[in-house]
Amino acid sequence: MTVYRLILWLASSTLLIGAARAVEVGRPVEVSKHFRSGGVFMNVRLMGLIEISHEEVNGLACRELSGLAWDQDAGILYAVSDSLRG
Repeated sequence: MTVYRLILWLASSTLLIGAARAVEVGRPVEVSKHFRSGGVFMNVRLMGLIEISHEEVNGLACRELSGLAWDQDAGILYAVSDSLRG
């Protein structure tokens, strides 16, 4: 799924499901004191790390991410998270 399709899917899902909304659920942190975001380790560029909080959104805990999309122009990382209720 391309980033464009993912954003369209997120937008349409938000319109169809009123409970969906954008919220801050984490904060950026450095990978380590030796390797910073944007650095290279073993020929792999480290894009960054986000620590996810333990807060609940609409009564659901955000623990697993199903998809990510980065909006370069807005500087926003979009994430899709879901939960199965038994």
